[in-house]
Amino acid sequence: MAKGRDEGRMRILFVGDYDLAGEAIATRLYREGNRICWLTQEKQKKLWSSRIAGRVFRRDISYRTCRQIMQGESIDCVVILTAPWREKYLETESEEHPSLLSLMDPVLRATSSVKVKHICLFSSVDLRQEKLLSPILEELRAGERVLRSFCQEKKLPALVLRIGCLFGETIPEDAGFAGQVLATMRRGVKSTCPFGANATFDFLCDSDLADAVYRLLNINKTGICTIATG
Repeated sequence: MAKGRDEGRMRILFVGDYDLAGEAIATRLYREGNRICWLTQEKQKKLWSSRIAGRVFRRDISYRTCRQIMQGESIDCVVILTAPWREKYLETESEEHPSLLSLMDPVLRATSSVKVKHICLFSSVDLRQEKLLSPILEELRAGERVLRSFCQEKKLPALVLRIGCLFGETIPEDAGFAGQVLATMRRGVKSTCPFGANATFDFLCDSDLADAVYRLLNINKTGICTIATG
């Protein structure tokens, strides 16, 4: 009977420190009846609301730990969180930040040994630019390449989600057209839209982001997908 109730539902492991997008997506997946757990090196930070009955493992992210959790929880999908590399406050060379590739290495090796069905990496819409980016975003770009190369070799499905700005106190200077419109509105100046009647334009919030990711995982989407949020 229990097996029947779990049929069609995913068992997802989030790996990494607290991630705003990760929290929204985990909440959405849980509400759809999926089993959620989170492996983090953060000792105390709350990862999601008390209404989410997911397991939290506060341990070092090592190959042995990843493998034990993936086997013990029968994980279908692994989501690698990258908030420290996507968020603006860590984009200066003077700031110390962890190594993304060091985080990914034990996770990827563990996924290969237990044969998970899907691997997802959170990335940034800033990587759509071909020009040289800040060192921390270049490391994120390297992480994308490592994931795709690894999964191609091991014949594992990989999904890279290039996420835009989720929300915040202020509008980033490089927020593009959406940021310009919002900044203009804030100043009380009339804003004009250059798009025609047949154009499509969306502002996405955290719930919309979570809905989009939920659909992509359900259809086993692979490759690189961009989800721009306003």
